[in-house]
Amino acid sequence: MGFLFLHRTGSVYVAWSDAYEHEDGLVITGVLRRRDSVGSPVKAHVDVTVLSAEGRVVDTARSGDVYVPRRITGRGQSSKRFTVHLPNVPPRGSSVRVVSHTGLHDDAT
Repeated sequence: MGFLFLHRTGSVYVAWSDAYEHEDGLVITGVLRRRDSVGSPVKAHVDVTVLSAEGRVVDTARSGDVYVPRRITGRGQSSKRFTVHLPNVPPRGSSVRVVSHTGLHDDAT
């Protein structure tokens, strides 16, 4: 299984992420970080899309909202962890696309 890291949306980005099989499916974990060092915390989440080897969408998921503080040089408190659980392990050859997102989606109510 491979990773595709796509564009950043807003001022928050995925600093790193990892995926592993768990007894009840697939778990994607990682860290969100801000690019800027001004302002109050930004509400963000992570969108995960699993693509088959042929490029078809196999599964999608979204993390809960996290408030990412401004970036402070020399301090370890300027990032926030995220976790996304998928109920099934994707087929061999699949890719996982992880994208940070701020703001609402079209499907949000």
